[in-house]
Amino acid sequence: MLVAEELLGRILDELLADTGGFAELFVQRGAFTNITLENRADVSANQGLFAGAGLRVLRDGRQRFASIPSLDEADLVKAARELSGSQGASSRSRFGGFRPSAPRNPLPQAESPSELPLAAKRDLILSAEEAAFAADKRVCGYSAIYRDSFSEVLVANSEGILASETLAGTTLYQQVTVREGSEQRTGAQVLTAELASDLSVTRGHEEGAREAVRSALLQFEASSSPSGVLQVLFAPGAAGPLLHEAVGHALEGDFVLDGRSPFAGRLGQRVSAPCVTLGDGGWAPGRRSASEYDDEGTPVSRAILVEEGVLRGFLTDRATAPALGSPLTGHARRESYRFPPMPRMRNLFVEPGPSETEELLRSIEFGLYVLTTSGGAVEAPEGHFLVDVTLGNVVREGRLAEPVSGARLAGTGTALLEAIEGVGNHPGPSAGSCLKAGQVVGVSESVPAIRVSELTVQGG
Repeated sequence: MLVAEELLGRILDELLADTGGFAELFVQRGAFTNITLENRADVSANQGLFAGAGLRVLRDGRQRFASIPSLDEADLVKAARELSGSQGASSRSRFGGFRPSAPRNPLPQAESPSELPLAAKRDLILSAEEAAFAADKRVCGYSAIYRDSFSEVLVANSEGILASETLAGTTLYQQVTVREGSEQRTGAQVLTAELASDLSVTRGHEEGAREAVRSALLQFEASSSPSGVLQVLFAPGAAGPLLHEAVGHALEGDFVLDGRSPFAGRLGQRVSAPCVTLGDGGWAPGRRSASEYDDEGTPVSRAILVEEGVLRGFLTDRATAPALGSPLTGHARRESYRFPPMPRMRNLFVEPGPSETEELLRSIEFGLYVLTTSGGAVEAPEGHFLVDVTLGNVVREGRLAEPVSGARLAGTGTALLEAIEGVGNHPGPSAGSCLKAGQVVGVSESVPAIRVSELTVQGG
């Protein structure tokens, strides 16, 4: 155990001594690797270890938080006393002890980044770079960012929860530039895994590089997109990042509480078509940021937010659930021990519908098929968006016609939800990183093909 159970109880006593309320200790120890490569020559790499604790007290809707880069007993006790304002003179223990935790289905055993030497990770990126340049003579640039992490986490709180977990993850982002005459195009690919050495085992990094090349070359064949209010079909997975940014954030409890969410006060109301059931499945083995517990020690849940088009709930943590009168969903997340938790998505999903993607396509007389998106801007949680379409096709009489690139999609998350008229039966994955209030965490989405009755398309 990262910290002895006896010491955990003492720290919670100190936090509760003069404040009462709810007290929590979040302990973390881990390792990381960062490698970047640019222009075939500039490779930088660093590895490191970290350890520390975040201490928190909640009382009467107000939060106190402090963090220290130490797991030393004296440092922990000092930090707890400073946060609570006590002098270590409480007359009796306020903490009643830890209760047994319910058995869970454990995630696959995580691997430490140290299982794969730094030199091997560097060679992994160099081999991906070579695969990119070998894929086509028009490739003129390659860059990559590789990150992995391994973390032992322990959460102890005054309600008797004691939860621990070992997590790991790898992300490899590759971007390729191709040139044809005087024109250049770029393509990108993101690979993620929940084991720190998984990319090297599967050799997926080289295929990812070739896929980035293919994406860039396809853009040379694309023409400008039509403009106007069009019927739009998103390929499986293509709508995931947009739904995350334009809809998912608006369903996080803190945004609902502060009145910024357009869904505030709308529980029980219809917000989409009956074909739409949307939620967040925090416990999703094999998906990015899968976990048994959230960062407050609450078991993660499969939270249904929109059920058959009706708004049913929000993503909550201990600070927002009581104020909203909602149950805990197990969606408290933090970047590391240095930050307090907040309600966040992990693995946004849309339940598959009854239709094949081809069926959804056949009913479109004239519109746009979106294969991939990138860039743009989204105002969260209000949901106003302007998103670039990297690759797609014009749809004519139910068939894919000429390829297009450079279009922009504009609208709001609420209008997007309201306009969904069909959901495919085959989910497509997507993954990335999400920034909120200065904290970056990994996220993923599982979304089938989505057909929207109308969406503003700005041709490019």
